[in-house]
Amino acid sequence: MIRVMKKLPDAEFDIMKVVWGNHPPITTKIIMQQLGGKRKWKAQTVISLMSRLEKRGFLRTEKNGKELNYFPLISKEDYLKFETNDFMERF
Repeated sequence: MIRVMKKLPDAEFDIMKVVWGNHPPITTKIIMQQLGGKRKWKAQTVISLMSRLEKRGFLRTEKNGKELNYFPLISKEDYLKFETNDFMERF
């Protein structure tokens, strides 16, 4: 199945940068520690953004007890290649 990749909004891109910068699995706790304070996000905001990223095909989740673990499905390199091509096509 081929998915059509779309440009990420800034908030979701910030989360993916944390995901790509850490060894999986990633938890909302890791996102909150590395990003929540800077962005002044509540945990529910992070959970909503992670859910959106899952729906877009950037993350997959696994339940581990009460916690969800997130794994990247798209590499940083693939996304940056997409962004570059998208930019070049528009200009």
